[in-house]
Amino acid sequence: MMAIITAGIFGYSRSNENQNNLNRAEQRLVFELRRAESLAMSNSKNTNDNLEGKWIRWGIRINSDNTSYDIISQTCDNKADPGGLGGDDKGDCTSLHPPVSLETIKLPAGITLSANSGSSVYFLAPEPMVYKEHTRVELNTAVSDFPTFTLKNNNSSSDSSSIRNIQITPIGQINGD
Repeated sequence: MMAIITAGIFGYSRSNENQNNLNRAEQRLVFELRRAESLAMSNSKNTNDNLEGKWIRWGIRINSDNTSYDIISQTCDNKADPGGLGGDDKGDCTSLHPPVSLETIKLPAGITLSANSGSSVYFLAPEPMVYKEHTRVELNTAVSDFPTFTLKNNNSSSDSSSIRNIQITPIGQINGD
């Protein structure tokens, strides 16, 4: 009888730990997205980047193993005009200025991260402007095309409680589940 009760307690405890890991991962990702947005709004320079530019965009890039992500910056051209007139949006930066990582955040064991927008999203002053990879998210973008990050707890069943979605609107609002 005691063995059955003990096994039930341990099983319940493990389930709660998995759920808590997912909740913490979601809160941390939302925090880091807001941090990247704040760094972009202040046009902060990345201490790991030696390039000079007029504008610096900040964002999150999912690493190839889907178990970690980087806070990244990318220096834009000296003549950059974020949101530029006539479709000349130099806020998307160029390949001459590759993204530079400030910090890598590892997810708890069993949690993976994916995105509908490729592997990165960026913020750029002054509005903020939001970019999926190199494409600006316009105000008339369909909700289904907003940048969305999905955290999944691989240690849980496949029900909806094992998944968290974080969506970013074209005006930089960050919404979690």
